[in-house]
Amino acid sequence: MALEEIVNILNQKIGLNPSSIGISSIERAIHHRISCRNCVNIKEYSQLLLHDSKEVRELIEEVVVPETWFFRNKGPFEAFQQHVKNELLPKGNKRKPIRILSAPCATGEEPYSLAIALVEQNIDPQAFRIDAVDVSKKALELGKDAHYGKNSFRDVKPTIQEKYFTPTERGWLLHDEIKKLVKFKQGNILAGALSPHPGYYDVVFCRNLLIYFDRKNQQLTLEKLYRAMKKGAILFVGHAECSQVSETYFQNSPYAKSFSFIKRDKPAEKRLAPKPVKNIPKENGVAGSQQNNSAAKKVVSKKTVSLKAATNVTKPTDSGTVTDKKQKPVIDSLRPAEKLANEGRYQEAENQCVAFLQLHPDSAHGHYLLGLIKNSLGEQKTAESLLKKAIYLDPNHEQALILSALIAEQKGDVDAMQSFKRRIERVQNRRRQDNL
Repeated sequence: MALEEIVNILNQKIGLNPSSIGISSIERAIHHRISCRNCVNIKEYSQLLLHDSKEVRELIEEVVVPETWFFRNKGPFEAFQQHVKNELLPKGNKRKPIRILSAPCATGEEPYSLAIALVEQNIDPQAFRIDAVDVSKKALELGKDAHYGKNSFRDVKPTIQEKYFTPTERGWLLHDEIKKLVKFKQGNILAGALSPHPGYYDVVFCRNLLIYFDRKNQQLTLEKLYRAMKKGAILFVGHAECSQVSETYFQNSPYAKSFSFIKRDKPAEKRLAPKPVKNIPKENGVAGSQQNNSAAKKVVSKKTVSLKAATNVTKPTDSGTVTDKKQKPVIDSLRPAEKLANEGRYQEAENQCVAFLQLHPDSAHGHYLLGLIKNSLGEQKTAESLLKKAIYLDPNHEQALILSALIAEQKGDVDAMQSFKRRIERVQNRRRQDNL
């Protein structure tokens, strides 16, 4: 089948797991390229891809649509500042700057945010180097141009925007003093080396990439990251990716709500994949806000499905959005439970959630958080029931949908996983349209 052949090409070139973005999204990209190349049908287009490497790159550009903004999720950036200032600088060698990698960097918001975060701490620009890598040439060109629209500033303080950007007819232009701190480079994380030599990077931001890969490519990526990182280096991933980070090569960092891990001095086991178990043990989290992939068995090991991720999402209200300000005090009353969960005090966190739900039985977010805690305690069936209730109360509760997709993935229920991911895609598409 022509569609399957094209999907296989995308998997081979960029490791794309089609269920991560949905076949419908891939089909839309394909049909757009079919129109651009005046092909008769998808079969003819699939044959074109076999002989036209430039068209393969064009299709990849069409499929890889970056969703990013400055200081996306503040927790990781706060942890990054703290780690650089308190850990790396005091131990650093003045002749060897701190080396930082942002991959994938998309249109540059993340690596520029890293630069601004360090400049805000009055850290000498000569003390660090930031490399930004992405497979998309178009995204890199936009990053180098450094003009950004309003959606790129959804989490930025006005003082930061005014301090480092100049308004123009095309949007907001980043100042040269920050632009020059980031070096952009086109590259495929699955092909070739990530660094000039092993043990090169002190800090790696690789957020929201693993979710697009199947398990094989997730393992390959984690192995490459491990080799490219220095002893004791820190890795930041997306909040929905914590369960994919192997305890073999990484251990949890001390920074709450940062979704970060410290490189182990030596691999804890000979293989990267988490050890399969019959029952999901007590662990730590995902939280909520994006896609997950691979059709795996129950392979989540202790302290990998982190509850840290539960607390640094889109500032949810009881409807899973940020629009209903009246519900904010209700949701804020869950913060102590989230804090306890982050500290590994699961039973106390559970008790607080149960008490909360007695007062607010129709709270979608309350059921979601209790479901996340139950899943972390290994009570998967109870977690599924609570998540089902959360989604019933709020069909657009993205975090509950994401965790449900992850659990389905762990059970090997591919159909359910894909169904949840299609729903997640619709929710995210609506949010993007609302932000336009």
